[in-house]
Amino acid sequence: MARGKGKYTAIQNLRQRLKGNEHSIFINSIQRVNTVKPFNEKLTGELTIVKAGTATTYSYNALWDYDTESYTFYFKGGYIVIPKTGTNTVKLDNVDEFNAISTSLTSTDNQVFTPTFSMDYSQGCGTDPSVSSNSATFGPGRIRSNETYKNISKVTATVDLSGLTDSKWVNASFYLVNGSDDYCDSGNAGSPFCDEIDFLETNGNAVTQTTIHLSNIQNYQYATTSGINTVSDCWNDVEGVNGVIDATLIDVSQPFTIEAVFDIDDGEYTNMTVTYIQDDNSVIVYDFANNTAGDGSGSVDLSSLASGMEAGWKVVASLWQGYSPNPGNTYNYSDSSCSGWSDLCSTSFIISDIEVTAESTV
Repeated sequence: MARGKGKYTAIQNLRQRLKGNEHSIFINSIQRVNTVKPFNEKLTGELTIVKAGTATTYSYNALWDYDTESYTFYFKGGYIVIPKTGTNTVKLDNVDEFNAISTSLTSTDNQVFTPTFSMDYSQGCGTDPSVSSNSATFGPGRIRSNETYKNISKVTATVDLSGLTDSKWVNASFYLVNGSDDYCDSGNAGSPFCDEIDFLETNGNAVTQTTIHLSNIQNYQYATTSGINTVSDCWNDVEGVNGVIDATLIDVSQPFTIEAVFDIDDGEYTNMTVTYIQDDNSVIVYDFANNTAGDGSGSVDLSSLASGMEAGWKVVASLWQGYSPNPGNTYNYSDSSCSGWSDLCSTSFIISDIEVTAESTV
């Protein structure tokens, strides 16, 4: 199923880091109100401004000016002018006017797809993943999308990690693999090799990791969630490790949304961000272009992502053991309550409402 044709991806995926200010702007939704000349195109929707980790969401009205080729977004907190090319001007209440880094606008036919899934691996626990359309309730195992998506710009899902409370070295994963009929990944552990983008990997529900794997080079960043509070004896100052984001605002006893956004400029992929969103709280846990990577990360070149996206990617989710994030090797094995792995077969997680914004299926 698809919807939402004809959106401007540079607006849909806009994430501007404003020069000289600790603001970031996200355009969350777009709806066209009027597209007929000579009347200027009108848009409505919601945008979010993030400052010092605090996110505020506003409704906006936007107007396209055919003469100046620019949008002006009007909202309660001020306005934003976004031209087709050049420098963006932002004016927030009680903040001097300043410029934002420019992003060009390109018209595409991206659509929002609802993938369907099939189980392609069982861990043999007798509680295999139960799939319903674009959602799954996991016992241990793996599911993979029946569809392959071309030129992806956004992936979202709701995850519930409450079934991993107090567990150690259990990995709930949500990721893309460069599409092929047979399963492949970047693990070099028996499966055929292919590029992989991990939106979520977990150590229980305490520590998470996001990784871009391209050409056998990895760039990864970590986050701690509220789940670390119940297993704090198992971690030694993990918050002080390079590349670790504090996401303890996210209550992992309740579901939250994962939103992965790819920035595209003139056909080239320039950035990927992953955000955890729960009620009024949102935390950017991965920002390829702007956040500090975890120690040991390689110099990933995103220029190769365009060709991979053209070939297409499949969506995968799994619950398994064999790898879990351990930032800076800070896991405390010496504590007797932390020394062993949890029983995989007694754990579970739920992923639902998976959506992929992409140009097409392959």
